[in-house]
Amino acid sequence: MDILLSRNPVQQDIHPYSNTNMSPESEPITVVKEKFIPARIDEVWKYLTDGILLTEWFATTDGLKPNGSFVFDFGDGDFFSGRVVHWNQPTSLGFTWKFLGVGQTSRIDYSLQSEGDSTFLILRDHGALTPEETVGLDEGWDDFLMRLTRRIETGQPLHDRSLARCVAPVDRRLPTWSSGSASGTMDPMPWLLLAVGAWCALCAVNAFRPIRRNRVLFVWSFFTAWLTIEGTLAWLFLEVIAGALLVWAGGLERAVGWVGLALLAAAWIAQVVLLVQGRATGVIAATAIGDFGRDALVARPSTARTKVAVDRNIEFRKVAGRRLRLDVYRPAGEPEPGARRPVVLQIHGGAWVIGDKREQGIPLLRYLAARGWVGFNVNYRLSPGATFPDHLVDVKAALAWIRAHADEYGIDPDFVVVTGGSAGGHLTALMALTANDARYQPGFEHADTSVQAALPFYGVYDFTNRNETMGPEFRNWILQPLVVKAFIEDEPEKFAAASPLDQIHADAPPFLIVHGDKDTLAPVADARLFAEQLRAVSGSEVIYVELRGAQHAFDVFGSPRTRRMVVAAERFLFAVHDAYLHRPESPLAPPEDTSAPAAATDSGVANPSRELAL
Repeated sequence: MDILLSRNPVQQDIHPYSNTNMSPESEPITVVKEKFIPARIDEVWKYLTDGILLTEWFATTDGLKPNGSFVFDFGDGDFFSGRVVHWNQPTSLGFTWKFLGVGQTSRIDYSLQSEGDSTFLILRDHGALTPEETVGLDEGWDDFLMRLTRRIETGQPLHDRSLARCVAPVDRRLPTWSSGSASGTMDPMPWLLLAVGAWCALCAVNAFRPIRRNRVLFVWSFFTAWLTIEGTLAWLFLEVIAGALLVWAGGLERAVGWVGLALLAAAWIAQVVLLVQGRATGVIAATAIGDFGRDALVARPSTARTKVAVDRNIEFRKVAGRRLRLDVYRPAGEPEPGARRPVVLQIHGGAWVIGDKREQGIPLLRYLAARGWVGFNVNYRLSPGATFPDHLVDVKAALAWIRAHADEYGIDPDFVVVTGGSAGGHLTALMALTANDARYQPGFEHADTSVQAALPFYGVYDFTNRNETMGPEFRNWILQPLVVKAFIEDEPEKFAAASPLDQIHADAPPFLIVHGDKDTLAPVADARLFAEQLRAVSGSEVIYVELRGAQHAFDVFGSPRTRRMVVAAERFLFAVHDAYLHRPESPLAPPEDTSAPAAATDSGVANPSRELAL
């Protein structure tokens, strides 16, 4: 058997596309006949398809698919990618590929053609390389042909997969064919990079301009903005990794890939802006709090943080066939005898129909417990099983239970603050504004349900929607059929009774109202109005903190914004607690000096931390 492996190219005028009408040129061209092998084309290609190529890109049960793409990997970063031009079994096979790895990119057309019992490999260069340069271009290809001819000489099957080790399949890249012709196979990587870039850019735009009124896109807009804004660091990391992988995989082989990369870069810039906005929370909150409690903070002794223990699922009420439970967040260890630690009552949100004590307020509760507070995270009956004011009654019952068990937990029953988010923010405001209201204390009318401060986060303050800040869906889908179970036009008094805006009075305790300006569920306009009207009437401190770039339920995540807001909230609560401890009737208050006038500040106004109405 004579086998010729020629190292000297033979110049011939042969038209490699003579067996197909897919030729890009109409006249013969000069080609190089580099090698020939005494074997039929279908045998050679059987070896290629079974042993080397990623056949799922082009193979069918009948053989080859026209315009199918394939890749040869020769290691060290060199690889061929190509597509099938024609397949006239068993006499002619034409394919085109690009070669990368020699400092430049070349496109060469190949044909395998039969003449008698021999198969010729014919090359057609597109000008990037000379015919001489194509000879022995890569040792991997020569090694492949040598192994192939040895198989033929010894009579071994050509499709043995063990021969593929010198030309391994590429499993880390998709085909990079980009001919610019209509017949070329689309390379998916640039388009995938475009899709990823467009999606990330869309999420970034939605974070800055969330959709509030569109029924179809409203839910998508909220969740996407919520995750994008409060998970900024994680999303930025994932987007950078995804972009790098797609670029490495050939995403910039086409112009659309560059467009995708530009969109992705714009999304990265937006993520950085969101991160900066979140980190600015501490400055925003400190500015809003101002001088409130500053003297107390200056004189505050440094104390070591303690470990936090959590007692879960403690039953505090049985009602309507339900057992209501709470979790206790406290400093680890037993309380000291006679200890009177401050208390925070946390109320979860969930539109009064879903939610659980395990899902909200955890960062604040843990932060306070590590600094000597005792936190109670309570559950309450949910709609549609519950009808307002059942929700409010349950949290008031929890407060009565907490005070009744003050000695057990070493807490001060006379100092309890309440906090919560969303529906929990709504109930927080009502807890502070309806203290000891017998209408909401059936069976425990004489229990003390007053609180010494309120911290509503992104709360709902108006069930009547008097300023039309809520879409009609909020009233028609949630309030009327599920929560209040009444029509506002028939029983408006029920909706007014459930609105903190209608319960404002001068004896309200201190308030720290926190809301995000990008909140799509609870309108920030209502929070501004509530803070304004409460400040105009209340004799206590009213502080409003509007967080730039914050969405609803931002504190579910331990994000930079949440951590900074928790610190600010603790500062507010420390000031309120310090004023409580130094009230005239407190045993910690200094003896009254009757020989001198009361101390005043430079402005002539007594220290505000001593003037809180508690």
